Amino acid sequence: MADPAFINQLPLSSVQLNLLNATRIPVEFASGCLIDYHGKRILLTVAHATGNQGNWAVQVRYVPGQGTENYQLGTMHSLAGASLSDPMLKGIDFSYVEVPATLHPFRQEIASK
Repeated sequence: MADPAFINQLPLSSVQLNLLNATRIPVEFASGCLIDYHGKRILLTVAHATGNQGNWAVQVRYVPGQGTENYQLGTMHSLAGASLSDPMLKGIDFSYVEVPATLHPFRQEIASK
């Protein structure tokens, strides 16, 4: 059985990512997670979603009368692996970007009936 404290913390590290078009309207979605590691906050996701280097963003708050405010992520970094026996780099399906430690994504609750 999962630890209830862990279950309660899970939504705090889960992040919805939005690909914004030229008018800053979300047109695609992905998800990621926040990892605090050695004094840095890293947003980790999958490269097959964000590998297009589009304008990916995280919702940070809702402003009444104006809409959702976003934090734009900038260039996502990808991981690759190699070995001494095979010098060709092979992509690993992760992408990441460092974000400010103060980044706290806005989470919209969906009410259940």
